[in-house]
Amino acid sequence: MGRCSRPSPGEWAIADAVDVNYDDVADRLPRLEVPVTLLHGDADRIVGPRSSEPLRDVTPGSTLETVEGAGHSSHLTRPDGVNRVILNTAADVRDSRP
Repeated sequence: MGRCSRPSPGEWAIADAVDVNYDDVADRLPRLEVPVTLLHGDADRIVGPRSSEPLRDVTPGSTLETVEGAGHSSHLTRPDGVNRVILNTAADVRDSRP
């Protein structure tokens, strides 16, 4: 996993906003009855890579995938890695159907 550098004051403000969003959904996550794959960039300086672990822990049957070298907007910085995770997840769901 890559090392994260210290976030700037602006990045801290964004991280605070993300925490608010987490609080808005955290109580609903345990009730999900669909497959959930959480995706996180290992070079995210705004929301550290380990911050997705609590979401995974309260979401039944979820998985947490890390995109190597991806920052906060992993779909922009590492689209191939994000696409790989999405395609693998879709294939897993398809293959698990009766």
